[in-house]
Amino acid sequence: MAHIDDYIANPDQALIDAVKDPIFKQFITPSDIDLVVVTQGGVQSQAQALKKSSVGPVIQRALAASKAAGSDLLNLICSPKEFNLCYTLRGALPGVAMTMLNDFLANRIARWATAGVGIFTAFTAGTLAVVAGKFIAILVALGLVHHELLKLCNCPDA
Repeated sequence: MAHIDDYIANPDQALIDAVKDPIFKQFITPSDIDLVVVTQGGVQSQAQALKKSSVGPVIQRALAASKAAGSDLLNLICSPKEFNLCYTLRGALPGVAMTMLNDFLANRIARWATAGVGIFTAFTAGTLAVVAGKFIAILVALGLVHHELLKLCNCPDA
């Protein structure tokens, strides 16, 4: 399973992992997918990946579904009373901010899932940590690298 540190080191991996992720897949249409060439161990192959031009719409669909299910992730990310992304980015290096946001959301989602709130309630306790953790890491990586979360939070210079 990829961790936020993996996406900090290789942001394009999040585009590939989003297509395979059981939560993200719900918000990706066939027109959102591209074939890309990846090289591992000196061997090239093709993989499906989320188009960079589709990052914004897919994140918006995921955040809308989360809100409709009772867990407003965008408010958690943007609100000055919660994570306060715009303020956090002023004082932290991008990789540090990604890790902080990832840890903040993972903690909150664990609490929501335990309470039966949000888009993660369909997963069993045994798979929740893995599934939700990967979804959050992909969301944070794509949202920050492609500036989508900054735009949605109305951060200056987004």
